[in-house]
Amino acid sequence: MSELQLVKDVEAFVASLESSLQQQPAAPPALLSDKVHERQRKRLDEELAVCCKVAELLASTGQSLEEQRAAETDKRWAAEATSRDLRLAAEKLEAKELEARAAIEAAQAELDRRRAERRHRVDKLQQKVLLFEAATGVRFDDNNAESGDETGGKWRGRLLGRTGSAGDVPFCLDANGDRDGSAAREALWRLMRPRGDWADLLGER
Repeated sequence: MSELQLVKDVEAFVASLESSLQQQPAAPPALLSDKVHERQRKRLDEELAVCCKVAELLASTGQSLEEQRAAETDKRWAAEATSRDLRLAAEKLEAKELEARAAIEAAQAELDRRRAERRHRVDKLQQKVLLFEAATGVRFDDNNAESGDETGGKWRGRLLGRTGSAGDVPFCLDANGDRDGSAAREALWRLMRPRGDWADLLGER
């Protein structure tokens, strides 16, 4: 039996007692003395007072239980809302992590592609240097090379002849196309075209 049903039963019992008291005759029966009648009425009053207290206690208990249930319901709803918010936050964080991972992979792929292109250009330039050495009989010595200004425009070095240092021909080339009039340097310049190959070699160093 629930608390509310018990309260209703007690209230019905109290109402029955009150009705019973109101329906008693004003004068006691002839067979009962005034003392007996007073004792019975006092007992009924005491029982009625006890029933009223019990009814009040049950009503208070029922109200307290309802308030407790409402509080538990509010807590459950708050916990569900918090769990839902945490789940959404975790999903957003996971999505951002996937985006960041994809961006890193894309950047790594682009870096690998650029490195491969630079390696290809360097290999191609080295092949041109070898062809130049075979065609002219001179050797390109990059041990004496150094970069120029901050723009990286100039590249300085030596062209070594077959006889070694006695046949050294100094040269100076830059990315803008300025050069000396030496035949060897002119041949090297033509061999290194397009101009970007020379600039790419500078960027690799």
